[in-house]
Amino acid sequence: MVEIDGGRFVLRHFRKGDELDIVKHANNTKIYRATIAMPYPYDASDALEWIEQNRAEARRKVPGMVSFAIDIDGEVVGCIGLSDIEGHKAAVGYWLAEPHWGQGIVTRAVKLISRYGFEEVGLRRIYAHVFPFNRASARVLEKNAYKLEGRLRKEAEKDGKLYDMLLYAKVR
Repeated sequence: MVEIDGGRFVLRHFRKGDELDIVKHANNTKIYRATIAMPYPYDASDALEWIEQNRAEARRKVPGMVSFAIDIDGEVVGCIGLSDIEGHKAAVGYWLAEPHWGQGIVTRAVKLISRYGFEEVGLRRIYAHVFPFNRASARVLEKNAYKLEGRLRKEAEKDGKLYDMLLYAKVR
């Protein structure tokens, strides 16, 4: 099992028992609003399904995704991962518990997951979709040398509405 030391936190694979922490922190309307695919309300069945999905992917010879818990002192306070892994490219996505916002944790985690994607997975391109209103997430990517490639009009559907998304990418 991979574990990446981030200094103040550790990136590690999800395991059974993490569901209580995940629900505690992911069941937040601000996180829901800023993410494309997270459900709300977020309950224990969602967390258990997420953990099992990650465990199944880890067993695959060629996984389509890899996700890490952001662990601070034994508590899961967020998630970061690579999804839609397809040949040379993958998408990066993340969320962090609100009490930990503004502390540089996600900026450091994106640096580490990008390095992991390029060096361990062998990717040549990592991209991210960001809601235009989510300036903090855009800043995290910019601090990690991701470049804004454009605005994708009506790219995401959420709650029956279509939203534009900003496309950021980093290439190696």
